[in-house]
Amino acid sequence: MFYSLKKSCGITLLSSFCLLTFLSLQSSKAENSFYSQQEQGWFWYKSEPKEVKPKRKQHPKTVNNTSLKQPTPTIKTKSSSEAPLSSAWLRKNLPKYLDAAQDNPTLDNVKTYFYLQRIAMDKANRFSDMAQLAVVGNPNLDELSRRPTATFASQEIDKETKKRREHILNLLKKQVGIFFFFRSTCPYCEAESKIIKVMQNEGFKVIPISTDGKPFPNGSFPNYKIDTGQSKNLGIQQVPALFLVSGKGEVAPLGQGLMSYDQITQRMLISARQKNWISQSEFDLTRPLLHMSNNLANKLQGQSVGLKKDESKSSFIPPEELLHYIENHLKERG
Repeated sequence: MFYSLKKSCGITLLSSFCLLTFLSLQSSKAENSFYSQQEQGWFWYKSEPKEVKPKRKQHPKTVNNTSLKQPTPTIKTKSSSEAPLSSAWLRKNLPKYLDAAQDNPTLDNVKTYFYLQRIAMDKANRFSDMAQLAVVGNPNLDELSRRPTATFASQEIDKETKKRREHILNLLKKQVGIFFFFRSTCPYCEAESKIIKVMQNEGFKVIPISTDGKPFPNGSFPNYKIDTGQSKNLGIQQVPALFLVSGKGEVAPLGQGLMSYDQITQRMLISARQKNWISQSEFDLTRPLLHMSNNLANKLQGQSVGLKKDESKSSFIPPEELLHYIENHLKERG
């Protein structure tokens, strides 16, 4: 019993000692936290500090002074002629929208391209409708006044043109001859000789020249000449080769290689016009068109005096002013 009492007292003393030690430590803390900060006075109570969250870094924003609503984005262009959805703008940017739709075929990209394509097509259709209205009844603009598309009309023009061509070619026969260069072993030359023979029978003067000094095996053109350097001087690289030559010794090339009758005669007319062996009006008669004398380029050539260009658009002249000038000038010319 005595031992039990003794043990109990020991535990009590130990507990008391621990309690005193704890209170002493708490008192020391209180002195350090309160009494050592006397400058705070009686306002010793403080609320718990709030947790400060780090602020996110924000990018600077441009704020509209009149409204917080962002303005509708606009497309900047170099000039008014490239305003969005204009023909110049579409011509420049439509391929870019097609590339965007093909490289990244999202629904927005594809729809945007098709909208722009439809706008371009509608513009073209609108222009086509107005073009028909512009040319109807205007012989200066209506192509039907030069070359009708009706079958019976075009056939009649072709028949009359053929007669005029034959007339001009008959005039040309009296002024020029044909140099026909060939080689005796050349099958293409022999084939071409048949066409040249027809032209000779029609009255063209033909001078056959053998580049190898030998005649055709079939005996065609027995009265040939031997090439003594003429082919080299004329730059002939292959045969058959044809040239027009005038009585004054002027030479005009027609071609090197096989050609049909119509090709030869057409080239004869072109070369003769270039050499001034026939006039422009005579050459125009050989073309399957009507009213070739009504040539706007010829009528308006050198007639730009009095036209003033818009300085803000370089050499562009306002359409109304240019139309007024052209139509008035054509009326004066008749």
